[in-house]
Amino acid sequence: MKKLFLILCVLFMFALSASASGAYDDVTSQVSAMPAIVAILLFILLTIWGLFWPIMTIILFFKIWGMTNDVRALKRHICGY
Repeated sequence: MKKLFLILCVLFMFALSASASGAYDDVTSQVSAMPAIVAILLFILLTIWGLFWPIMTIILFFKIWGMTNDVRALKRHICGY
């Protein structure tokens, strides 16, 4: 998953640099600006997702860990350990 995220970020940065360097000079300015805008928005979206995912994974880990403690307490209560 990390490799896919890295590859997508590199591709979007390449698209951004290609459009910013004037690779689309033969096309009108409105059309040439569109790939850069899309690349920037997708890069921002992937960056937010890349920051959000690890935080949510850590939260999920601790929630599952807490649930295993609850199972131990229930086992002690039911089985009398």
